[in-house]
Amino acid sequence: MLFPALRKRRISTYPPFTRLDTTSSLPPVHQIKQFSDMLAFCEDFSTATDDLAGALYDRAPDPVQTKMEFMIAMACRCVDRVKKSWNGEDDEFTEWSGKWVARANEIGDMAPEEESKLTQR
Repeated sequence: MLFPALRKRRISTYPPFTRLDTTSSLPPVHQIKQFSDMLAFCEDFSTATDDLAGALYDRAPDPVQTKMEFMIAMACRCVDRVKKSWNGEDDEFTEWSGKWVARANEIGDMAPEEESKLTQR
């Protein structure tokens, strides 16, 4: 759910530029940093997903819980960094991200027996 939203509302709306643009026509440094951080998150999240899959495969409940909590925290931090549009304004992603973070935190706070019910659906 997170990656399609990031792609649609942040990656595809990033101000376009080419290598021929002058320095003054490039996006501001803070936007470049935000974009770079978001892409680094996507890469780190992919690695963390592989680690979680390995823990699930090993049927190791403690590492699974720890890795899930780490992934939820990482995703929430990423969403928080890009919750406003590139112009610094609220938009559809801003509203959606608040709901997404609240739900992700609810899932992160679930007791293991509640989690097993969720995965049985």
